[in-house]
Order: sequence, then C-alpha cells, then structure tokens
Amino acid sequence: MRRLADGVLLAGCNRGDCHYRLGTDWIEERLAGERDPRLRERVPRGRIEVFLGGRGWPGLLPDVLARFRARLTSLAPINAKSPHPAAGTTEQNNGAD
Repeated sequence: MRRLADGVLLAGCNRGDCHYRLGTDWIEERLAGERDPRLRERVPRGRIEVFLGGRGWPGLLPDVLARFRARLTSLAPINAKSPHPAAGTTEQNNGAD
C-alpha cells in the first residue's frame, strides 16, 4: 500500500460462483502467505477487506464499503512497525447457490 491508501477492498465472486472457481481459495491463501504471490509482511492485514459477494453483490457493496471505511477510521495512522491483524472477509450468498 506504500502509505498511499488507508486500506484496500478486494471484491470477488462467491465460492464456486465464478468461472475461475478456485479464485476465492487462492486469494485467501495468498493473503495468508500460503500461495505465491504472497502478501508482503509489511502490509497491515487489518487494512485489507475481502468481499465475496456473488451475483447480487452490487447492492451489498455500499454497506460493506461503509463498514470498512468506519473500521479504517478507527485505526491508528499507518505505522510500518505495527503488528498485522488478520484480514477481514465478508462472504455473501445472495441466493446464488
């Protein structure tokens, strides 16, 4: 993030809902440092949100984004030496199964 953004929201399909059916597993593995390319240690995990929304996600995204912004506002300013809590994940079903 190089201190240019307060946080990053990654949006994707529900599990098994998109053409690249392993994409949701792969992003979680990359964020956990279990799959290349791995997320660098210097990236504060608490400033990353993963939203897996499926076909109905456009209507849900504004609420997810508002909650993420509120969480970012509550965090202390970015400090490269601070511990990195786990990234948040929001998964919606939206009846797409």
